[in-house]
Amino acid sequence: MINDEMENSGVKVHFFDKAGKLLGKWEINDTSTESWILSPKGNYFMCRVLRKLNPDDPVSSEIVVIDKTGQELFSYQIGDIGSWSPNEDYFIVRDPAVSVRAYNVKGKVIWERKKPDNVKDLSLAMISENGKYIVLEEYPKTVLLLDKDGRELYRKDFDNIPGKVHSSGVLVRGIDNNGNILLHPGARNEIRILDNKGNVKLSQHFEGYDNFLVLFSTANSSQIEITNRKNESEKTYIKWR
Repeated sequence: MINDEMENSGVKVHFFDKAGKLLGKWEINDTSTESWILSPKGNYFMCRVLRKLNPDDPVSSEIVVIDKTGQELFSYQIGDIGSWSPNEDYFIVRDPAVSVRAYNVKGKVIWERKKPDNVKDLSLAMISENGKYIVLEEYPKTVLLLDKDGRELYRKDFDNIPGKVHSSGVLVRGIDNNGNILLHPGARNEIRILDNKGNVKLSQHFEGYDNFLVLFSTANSSQIEITNRKNESEKTYIKWR
């Protein structure tokens, strides 16, 4: 449990256990927070802060990683707030114009994949719930599946598919614990699933893309859950394996 508050030009973050006991706190002056996340088990806190590294420096934006005792572990300036693995042994940072990097909790870069010159940006990096797989999306037409160590399992380009890749890119919607990827690769009314070798396991069309949210129903599910955005109690399930 955390409690964050801003006082004047500073930030205070307090960490509590389930019983309400104070575990630690982090305080910093002359700064403000823009966004933050808590790691899956609650042992780490990440936030984007605006602060001066030195009194005469201009204000800069950086991501700060703090443990539950309130100790600031490290910070970085390039990239977004990371996506954590479920065991909190690593997290993924995406800088769309530069690279995708994996850090451990000591701030060491475990691996990095640079943006290819022929790619507009790195539009997505998503970790499976068991932390075993990572899916990357290179805008506008390429999907990659990696293992947790950054090794490429396959790369799929969506050039020769029915319809055109739409303006929002391939639109990865989910990855399950077996490395199956759910996406919308072509016309907006298509659902496609690729297995962990890049084989197409489902290709199905449905109408009304803009009105529906499409997800795997659970991390190991054999079903896709389609939710009506205008009426969230209205759900449809597609069995795909």
